[in-house]
Amino acid sequence: MINDDNLNLLELQEDVSNAHTIDVARYIKKIHNLASREEIDSFTTCSCKHDLFLLKCLIEDLYKDLPTFPNQEAEWEKNRVFELLKKGD
Repeated sequence: MINDDNLNLLELQEDVSNAHTIDVARYIKKIHNLASREEIDSFTTCSCKHDLFLLKCLIEDLYKDLPTFPNQEAEWEKNRVFELLKKGD
């Protein structure tokens, strides 16, 4: 695990690799799946939803501090809209 005291660029690049992004996505989907199950009690479901809300807030807070990349971000948004339209959401 990287801590703030001995952070170097190589460690940072390794820590945020695509494999870690996939692991985080799987973890978030597991929380969602648990919260979505009808046989799970409402206390657990509410707790899972709260966890997702806290993660969403953390990501939004961190994201707003990053530099902007207008062309790439426009492409990301376009792809997201296309995926949503394909799913019918």
